[in-house]
Amino acid sequence: MRSGFSRLAVAGLIVVVAACGSGAATQPDNSTIKWVDVLPASYSLSGLGASIPFTPAGEDRSGGPVPSEQFVWTSSHPEVVSVTAAGGVGTVFAYGVATVTAAAGDRSGSGILLSSSDQWSQNANVEVVSRSDAIQAAVLGTGPLVAQGIYYGCSYPGLWTSFPRGTSITVRVSTNVDSEARAAIRDGLSDVPAVTGGALSTVFELTSDPNPVPGRDEVTVAAHPTPTAFGCRRNVGCTLHEFRKPGVLHSSRVVLPLVQTANAFVHDAIGHGILGMCHVDAGRIGRAGHSLMSNGPFTNSHEIALSLSHLDMEVERAVWASALNPGANSKALVNAGLIRPTP
Repeated sequence: MRSGFSRLAVAGLIVVVAACGSGAATQPDNSTIKWVDVLPASYSLSGLGASIPFTPAGEDRSGGPVPSEQFVWTSSHPEVVSVTAAGGVGTVFAYGVATVTAAAGDRSGSGILLSSSDQWSQNANVEVVSRSDAIQAAVLGTGPLVAQGIYYGCSYPGLWTSFPRGTSITVRVSTNVDSEARAAIRDGLSDVPAVTGGALSTVFELTSDPNPVPGRDEVTVAAHPTPTAFGCRRNVGCTLHEFRKPGVLHSSRVVLPLVQTANAFVHDAIGHGILGMCHVDAGRIGRAGHSLMSNGPFTNSHEIALSLSHLDMEVERAVWASALNPGANSKALVNAGLIRPTP
């Protein structure tokens, strides 16, 4: 995990806005919808009770836009944010997490609303990030949310990277990793079958080997004062992948310095090592704590999420719920309606 994160006054409320299928009679034929998204936006709110206009977008298979009146909106937690059934105007009542759905055919898009529970004030800034952009950044290593430069951190740009469906992954953690980090990795592994819909499972093992080398379908984790001795570019540590074929993992090896945080060990072992996720720019999603995969200037490892965040889970659930397999490229994700086409 690399260092740096500029301290923003946004934290706390995460509202994931997902455009999903619906059986409503007012919806167009499923086969006519190519993609749906909720566009990114910035808002300045005066406090709780303020209204937010969510903006959907979509395209039918003839290349025409989906009319706004064909979207039907609902909220999973109206006590957090309510939304008008037609028009997509939301009202924020409390801090927390909610999924706002804009249904048009069977296609899916999304936006993530980020704001603050402890810094809420006049003119608080709120970012709405589309799930399309989040998928591109975390899964493909592309798009406006991806961390740039030395913070990039993507092993196979342009391809969905992970282990094949049906894989049981053994995660072997050296006893030279401190107990807090070991516990955080073990706890975080429970998220893997949940976000992959059972497509991946994991087994946790401790090993006394100070530098375990992974075999097929294994992820090893070790702490060492000089990770560059194992092939890392810098001594902040890294995850080293082997592939069966482009984008499809054979194994992963995590080597981090002894003093690295538990957050960074989970980031590398689960985010990179198992799920093959790429770095997301912390400054573009409000703050580092909104994603386990946060990185970028002024992002410190202790400030990132300690486990897969709601944002991360929305991204992973979407791709694993599709009919695609790891190794799929951006064109396949566009055709599946997971991301909007690049202009």
